[in-house]
Amino acid sequence: MARNDRELEDLAGYRPGVIIGGKWKIMELLDEGGFGKVYRVQDLTSPSQYAALKIESTNMEGGSAIKLEKSALERIHREGRKTHVPLLYRSSRRKNICYMIVTLLGDNLRRIKERYYPKGYPLKCWVKVSIQCLYAIKTVHDAGYVHRDIKAPNFVFGHPGDVKKARVVHIIDFGLARQYVLEDPKRKGAFRPRPARPRTDFRGTWLYASPAMHDYVELGRKDDIWSLLYMLMDLLASLPWANIDSLEQIGYMKQKMRDEDLMLNMPPELISLPAHLRSLDVYAKPGYAAIYDMLDAIFRRSKANWRDAYDWENKDMAARNCAAMIADPDPGYRDPRPFFFEDPIAINVGPSKFSPEDLANRNSITRGSTQTQTFEQPSAEKVSQNTFSPINSSMGRKKPQPAKRKSHSANAIMAPYCTVASSSSSSCTDESNHCKSTAAAAVQGKQTLNVLWEAEKRIKKLQEHNRKLIREMSEVEENVNKKYPDLPFARVIESDALRREYDESRWRVRIALKSLAKKAEQMIECALDDQINMLSGIETRLQFNRTAIAKLEKSCRPSRKRNVDSWDSDDEEEEWKRARRQ
Repeated sequence: MARNDRELEDLAGYRPGVIIGGKWKIMELLDEGGFGKVYRVQDLTSPSQYAALKIESTNMEGGSAIKLEKSALERIHREGRKTHVPLLYRSSRRKNICYMIVTLLGDNLRRIKERYYPKGYPLKCWVKVSIQCLYAIKTVHDAGYVHRDIKAPNFVFGHPGDVKKARVVHIIDFGLARQYVLEDPKRKGAFRPRPARPRTDFRGTWLYASPAMHDYVELGRKDDIWSLLYMLMDLLASLPWANIDSLEQIGYMKQKMRDEDLMLNMPPELISLPAHLRSLDVYAKPGYAAIYDMLDAIFRRSKANWRDAYDWENKDMAARNCAAMIADPDPGYRDPRPFFFEDPIAINVGPSKFSPEDLANRNSITRGSTQTQTFEQPSAEKVSQNTFSPINSSMGRKKPQPAKRKSHSANAIMAPYCTVASSSSSSCTDESNHCKSTAAAAVQGKQTLNVLWEAEKRIKKLQEHNRKLIREMSEVEENVNKKYPDLPFARVIESDALRREYDESRWRVRIALKSLAKKAEQMIECALDDQINMLSGIETRLQFNRTAIAKLEKSCRPSRKRNVDSWDSDDEEEEWKRARRQ
């Protein structure tokens, strides 16, 4: 969005009729938003060719992503044009704006669902779209990038006027893409894994972000596949957390939901996919070929055909597009098995799995980065390519480990107080001062007990709230059982409305209980920390009192210095010597 007069003037310079670079003529405005504008432009050297001009402000929040998109597109097409990625024709940067000209495309998958399939894509159309999306994602991965923003609006069919691309699904918007490998300066054409950062900011869309993103850790190729799975679930039916607007609750559901509940509305061929993705670490390569085998089994079971017309194509358009597809010598996504077995990157493990020479040169690759790797390295079974079967894959899940809590025993809490009391009694020789110090310590001890008592009251209150939530959950289950006595379990209920009501109630209660437990732990830890700080303050004050008492005793003690000049007679000198002997 424009923010100053100079920026408005620069944006006004790009309007219909203006020619850019002596070749591209702006025809009409396609879209306008906070990021800038999108125009349709015509190639004057080839009037039948059109493209899209994307203009963004350089002063927008977070900066313009066109520079990153330009780098990603150039890297992807460096070794030849890729079918499922838009081409970059031209890009430039000015002081207040930057722009790029790319392939003109059609409707995205989200808009198609809203317009033609509000209840979900038909299985035949869905599986054809799924295979193309997987093909596009692997194309990006083979160039050394992870997309990190996989969602339905970022997958777009070709423009209806381009018969060669009209049926091709393109992946767009590389503004959040990141390289997961770096080129090896010592070996031409080889790559090295980019060390993962221990913590990152949230990237992506709440509904489609992978479970790892909710832990704010580095993302890898597997996380794009997680987002693809969530996107396909949304296109076919809906997501279990579609109506939840809390990032914490969405992340909890993604990480704790059982596979059979997650894949309830998905084809059974994909049931083992979550278990496979969960077994991978940030460096591991997903089993693209095995995932394609799952989708291919659905393709054959549904009797889908690549020549069949889509619902948004009329008869003439379908005939032209089908003829262009058949005439294409490259089968591409129609026979992608060899492509899914290719591995041009050849990276499947982290940096610590490489030779000592590689580890010695790690700083030169990461430009002096000192970040440490906190991810668990995969075993030999995990890192082998395509090691899981879509039929025989295990459905087991690792039992979640309870979070470690701080241990504060009663002895440990009261030890500083006991130590302070004993040290104060030994250091104070004066009986009255010792009594005063003891009384002060007793007052502080009473305050400490009050803190513990308040913490105990809060814990009891939270436990009562916990029991109330459990009763509400039981009432929900009883109501469902009374209303539908013939349906023993919610997973077999055919009614979408009832299943959604049951699932939402159950997960909301679980999320509330989890949040309540975390809140109780935090309150207890805060109370204990406050108590320890209070005891530390008591010890500091007692030390100060001991120092003050010592100074007072020193000032009140009679002087033993011999002052010969002050003696008025021999009697005084004899009296001083006698007092000294005593």
